[in-house]
Amino acid sequence: MNRKYLRKRPSGGFAAVYFVPTEFRAKLGGKREIVRGLGTNDEKEAMRRKTAKLLEIQAEVHRLVNGELGDTAWIMKEAAEYARMRRGIDPDDPVLDGIDLQISNTAEIIADHDKTDSRAHRFADIAFGRSIPISVAVQDWRRVAPREIDTEVYKWRHLIKNFFCKLKEFKRIALRACKTDSSFSAMIYIAAAVINSR
Repeated sequence: MNRKYLRKRPSGGFAAVYFVPTEFRAKLGGKREIVRGLGTNDEKEAMRRKTAKLLEIQAEVHRLVNGELGDTAWIMKEAAEYARMRRGIDPDDPVLDGIDLQISNTAEIIADHDKTDSRAHRFADIAFGRSIPISVAVQDWRRVAPREIDTEVYKWRHLIKNFFCKLKEFKRIALRACKTDSSFSAMIYIAAAVINSR
């Protein structure tokens, strides 16, 4: 269960936590976060109410700052978290049905708060694994149309990045200690052979 943006209060109740973007903090008196109660002590009910409350806070903050509904970074991070949860579960497991229901409910809440369904559709596509963002942390979700990628190509890209990380474990390669291109190339071949033999 994704407990991000959810905080348990000492009294036992739950609250939604909205982290104010740095560019808005000065206009909101230096506030780093806004915490609003969800009116429940039940964690499952708090999880259901969290998205609606966060959208409400976000809309209020953006209305105060510039009169518009802002970026959707936290919504897409939540979608990526749901996608990670779904990947680790067997397709026949009944827990998957509960997660899918949560995703559908969250997408409906997002659609209710927006004038268009584009954010709700993007949320559902990422959460159900129909599209994969290049990187939730790096990709700018304020784009009009986020880039779609080929999942098979992304898997190979991941393997290549892992290989380069293993290559950089070798000091002479990481520090580029070789003086000529041919000796550096030879060192890469030797390191690749060592990595392959492991």
